[in-house]
Amino acid sequence: MAKKMNDNTALFLAGGLALIGVILGIRKGIVSAKKVGTESEIISGLAWVIDNYGRSFAENVERVLRWESAHFKSKQWIDGNTAGMEATTITFPYGWSSLSEFVNDMDIDPSVFTTYTMTENNTGITKRFIRFPDAYTFIIFLAWFIKNKRGGRFGYWYSLDEASARRYENNIAGVVPRYVNEIS
Repeated sequence: MAKKMNDNTALFLAGGLALIGVILGIRKGIVSAKKVGTESEIISGLAWVIDNYGRSFAENVERVLRWESAHFKSKQWIDGNTAGMEATTITFPYGWSSLSEFVNDMDIDPSVFTTYTMTENNTGITKRFIRFPDAYTFIIFLAWFIKNKRGGRFGYWYSLDEASARRYENNIAGVVPRYVNEIS
């Protein structure tokens, strides 16, 4: 009888540990799942920009994307599908009233946006950033924002200070927009 009890106890413990492992594995998958913007999402987003704002505008959107995301390899791109939009509040639109306007204009459910924290690259300070549902949505937001909120000035994505904006535009001018050049 004691042997039977020990076998049952061992099976119960093994089953319990397996269940805990599955739960933790699922939780880890949910918590650490990072949907990196796929090449097809990037190309689709840039194609949308071409259709709505023209090829030259799309080239500059891609330049900003590549500059800000280290050619789609930065932690902010991987974790947030963005070129790094800092959240200043914890509820939608996270301090970006223009994001609220954008979701209204584009008929997007605001609940698909979330936030995440990370240590900022240059400062070492932990900050909260906006996570977009996918790269496509961020790309059309970026284009919409620059066109509608910044008068088409790409330097104003970086700064509203004229000298800083000009420097930024000079910096991104050297970036090759490979995806836009492939879209017919």
